Formats: sequence, structure tokens, C-alpha cells
Amino acid sequence: MKRKAIVAAALAAAMTATLITGCGKSKEAAFPDPEKTITLIVPQGAGGGTDTQARQLVEAMKEVSATTIS
Repeated sequence: MKRKAIVAAALAAAMTATLITGCGKSKEAAFPDPEKTITLIVPQGAGGGTDTQARQLVEAMKEVSATTIS
């Protein structure tokens, strides 16, 4: 169980780092259509570690994009 948590945290950190850096692209290239909403679906119960990581990821994404993220 502990290994899953470590892998999930590492994956979330890698996704966040990739998103923040935008793979070297501008904000407009990373999020080409700001009119569309991005919906992040987390198939886990609310309040757990995965949910917490997803909420942190959404907050980080909101800081770097003009797109609505829910």
C-alpha cells in the first residue's frame, strides 16, 4: 500500500512539473482552446490521498492556464 502512495505521488509530481513547464511551450500552445473546460475525473473516494493530489494538480493547472478546470 505504501508503494502505491509513493508511485501516485511521484506520478502527480511528474504531471505537475510537465504541466507547469509546458514542455517548453507557451501557455497558449499548452492550452490551445481556453473556451473548453478540462474536467479531471478521479476514480477514488473523496478525501483520500488520490483526491488530495488531484485537487492540488487542479490548483496548479489553474495558475498556469486560462482554461476552466474542474
